[in-house]
Amino acid sequence: GSTNIWNYASTDIDATYAEDRLSDHRENGSYFLTVPTQKDPDGELAPVGKQTVEIVSLVRHEPFQRWFNDRTMKRGQDYEALKEEIAETYIERAESHLPGLRESIVLKEVSTPATNYSYTFSPDGNIYGPAHTAGQTAPFRFSARTPVEGLYLCGSSVISAGIVSCAASGRQAAKMALADHDRSSLRAPARRWLRQRFA
Repeated sequence: GSTNIWNYASTDIDATYAEDRLSDHRENGSYFLTVPTQKDPDGELAPVGKQTVEIVSLVRHEPFQRWFNDRTMKRGQDYEALKEEIAETYIERAESHLPGLRESIVLKEVSTPATNYSYTFSPDGNIYGPAHTAGQTAPFRFSARTPVEGLYLCGSSVISAGIVSCAASGRQAAKMALADHDRSSLRAPARRWLRQRFA
């Protein structure tokens, strides 16, 4: 179906997010499972008869840090073996919700904090931006508008973390950029007219 599943290994949330659990994927049984193609009313996000399945889990960055400065696809066999082990662990867990998942996989991609660091330079390869403390939640998080003219922010550091919040921050930044562009393009003719009229 089109539901999202937050699978927790325990009802003890503090234990679930404890540092030692997040340091070892074998100990962390918690994950988020979704099938985005089930949410597509037009059925155009995947080939006919296929689906996209996403499994997301939180991990500490330290086990991956030695690969942060290596190029993607060039991190070596140890890294690839670790990614495969992580994938197998979570595919097995997800099969409790999606029986037969493993046999249905046509293409598999595994991302780690090293992947996030390579593509976004996010500190420690995190996916959720700054710490979600009381002082770092909306409305105190970074704004899409910056003090630098023409520079706008979007992503997990703006508004909040998660797909919807990130998309909303992109929309917000785009609206600001378009509004500022429209204002500046309208101001230019007015300035020219004033210069000609009062020069």
